[in-house]
Amino acid sequence: MRYVERSTPFACADVKTYDLLDGGTLFGLKRCGEELVPAFALSPLTLLNIPAAAQRAYLSAKGNLYLYGDGAVYRSMKAYANFIKPGVTFAGVPSFTEVNGGEMLVYDGQTTLRVTSSLMEPINASPVVNGAFHYSRLFGVDSSDEYTIRWSAPDNVRQWTEELNGAGHMRLPSLRGGVLRLISYDGKLVAVRRYGLTLLRIYGDVQDFRVEVTDTDTDEMVEGTAIVCAGKLVFFTVSGLYAFESKVKAYAKEQLGGFVPSGSVAAWGNVLLACGQLEGRGVIACIDCENEEVSYIELAATCVCAAGRAFCFCQGTVYEIVRGAGGGAWESGPCNFGSCAEKYLESVDVDGTAESLSISSGNRQRTFHAVSGRIKVDMAGREFTFRADCENGLKFLCARYAVRR
Repeated sequence: MRYVERSTPFACADVKTYDLLDGGTLFGLKRCGEELVPAFALSPLTLLNIPAAAQRAYLSAKGNLYLYGDGAVYRSMKAYANFIKPGVTFAGVPSFTEVNGGEMLVYDGQTTLRVTSSLMEPINASPVVNGAFHYSRLFGVDSSDEYTIRWSAPDNVRQWTEELNGAGHMRLPSLRGGVLRLISYDGKLVAVRRYGLTLLRIYGDVQDFRVEVTDTDTDEMVEGTAIVCAGKLVFFTVSGLYAFESKVKAYAKEQLGGFVPSGSVAAWGNVLLACGQLEGRGVIACIDCENEEVSYIELAATCVCAAGRAFCFCQGTVYEIVRGAGGGAWESGPCNFGSCAEKYLESVDVDGTAESLSISSGNRQRTFHAVSGRIKVDMAGREFTFRADCENGLKFLCARYAVRR
């Protein structure tokens, strides 16, 4: 009998194992010990008169949902009633600021809308944008000079006549650039500027207002991303996410990877929600500001808001973001198992169930469905990419491979 010798490049190599879930990117999932469990999901709202496009979303402390699009503001009471809009238009994207007595102002420097539980009415325009309510006054950035901060009279956000104990202004030096917005934080008023932060000592009488010199220079800020979350003032610059408590420090740098924010953020408890892109895909980054853990929601949302509940807008639909529900996905990114040599991927062990598991290397890709236990892969390559879609998370995902000697 004649035997034909079979050439197997990996015949003498030892089979090794590699814990895939130790890294990778999470979509709708979070880490719980060594497992991945559902964390975030989307639930579309069925409301009428939703605008076709929205550039800003705001959720009030009373739970009323606002959208700005096409020059108009739309409101849904408690995010259950259909959206209505007043007959007021805005020249630019307006700011939303809640003041004393449950009243809210919507303003763009030229038009101001006063909103209460029972009415929405135009009033005399506030000369500011991107403001904050602080020590009974509305502070804002002068609509025609980004270096000037103006404040209203005490206990009267409609009064802008300048006098000793009334309204007033201060102009900041040009160092750190123009003021993007004001935030009331830790008893101070913080001016978020193009290249850093300026702390304003604003406690009571006008004669006591001071500018504090602090070492808080940054690279260029991403406009619209500064917010207080988990007791920290957090913000994106062009180089990543940063947090300010007593000083500025980088935050969740490795976990955010290639995420690029678009300029809409919201604080949802200890989670920062940020719209943006990840490797060309529209996503919402969900950043745990206590543990610096990051998960993503795969949705090209244009704006997001939160106040007890959380909502986002995408292509004419409003979604509520909910916790601990729905499925998710895990992606490995390029994975070489710690070696640049050519490898043979024999199999993958799955503890739990993946509705689908896709594995690619070079131009080859294999997709397996309803995966649980050990699956035979039989694929060679130097680098592999994995994606697992799972409804209930995963307990374990391990690659079994051999390296060519």
